[in-house]
Amino acid sequence: MSDQQYQEACGFIFRKSDLNKDEMVSFDEFTPMYLLVHPKTPFNRATKGQWTEMFDLYDSNGDALVSWTEAWRLFQYKERFDLMPAREKEPESTAKPKPATPVEPKETIVFEPVGI
Repeated sequence: MSDQQYQEACGFIFRKSDLNKDEMVSFDEFTPMYLLVHPKTPFNRATKGQWTEMFDLYDSNGDALVSWTEAWRLFQYKERFDLMPAREKEPESTAKPKPATPVEPKETIVFEPVGI
């Protein structure tokens, strides 16, 4: 997907998410919009408090609404990795991580308070 196509897709999702057609997205309209733009986000299990924090990041002027300009300001920096076809993604490592080996300290260091 080209940058232009991505912007057009985000704009389309923004307009469709604006249910009352006021060219702004309210908090209630924001969550479904965000999940459409970021389909692989772990935010699909977020709490209301986490959604409020995310909404506040987008609502840069603090008017409790997100305009297209505010939305695009962050949409354009989206991790494009999610949109890449599978063949372009970096392969996931199949190697299992080695368990950490506990290391015993060779000596104990004691810190004494120093008078100031």
